Amino acid sequence: MQHGCAAPPVTDPPSALLPVNGAIWRLTSMAGTPVSAEREATISFGSDLRVSGRSFINQYGGSYTCDDAGNMAFGPLAMTKMGGPPELMAMEQDFHQLLSRVDGYSFDGRSLVLTAGGGELLRFMQP
Repeated sequence: MQHGCAAPPVTDPPSALLPVNGAIWRLTSMAGTPVSAEREATISFGSDLRVSGRSFINQYGGSYTCDDAGNMAFGPLAMTKMGGPPELMAMEQDFHQLLSRVDGYSFDGRSLVLTAGGGELLRFMQP
């Protein structure tokens, strides 16, 4: 999945995102809808500008760009191809569609919020 970002790519993570690097963040809501704790989706950002995680059933990984102004975009994401219950497969598809739309990020207390056009798409907390 690919999404453009108005900000130029950076070669190092911005200082605002440094506390996030290496941490595993658990998804708590998608498009404003709470995600129960037993439905696991995660995201982790590496200092090498790589992103990885679990999207309910499958593992995914790829690249990201971001800057200190709160702009963010994901490059193409590779994903394993395991099957699962239809409900979780639908949630996983929604999760990846939302990730492909991300153009920004912010912090709200202990939450990492991924946004598009200023609106919240995905909210994560550290377990």
